[in-house]
Amino acid sequence: MGLHCSHYHGRGRWGVRFDPDNCEALCYGCHSYVGSHPYEHEKRIKEKHGSGLYEILLQKANDTSLGRIAKRSESEIRKHYRLELERMKEQRALGVTGRIEFDNWC
Repeated sequence: MGLHCSHYHGRGRWGVRFDPDNCEALCYGCHSYVGSHPYEHEKRIKEKHGSGLYEILLQKANDTSLGRIAKRSESEIRKHYRLELERMKEQRALGVTGRIEFDNWC
């Protein structure tokens, strides 16, 4: 069923909604599982990225001023990631394999 974008802190947390560190690509089954098991989802990010990054993301998720900035900038953010996606597709077409890094919007 393809990949899903799973957010450690839900999409309603605008301070981290568009932060690449707050998400990972999961298959439908894994995404459903972690969505139903928040403790294991939290454990997963801590094991993958460390508790330091988890705490940073938690602070950003709870930062209402950061959330307001993201809401006001949503169209700009979406445009940024569309351009990054096109750049990544071009690299794939040129034969680049593996993870392709991309720039965060902020």
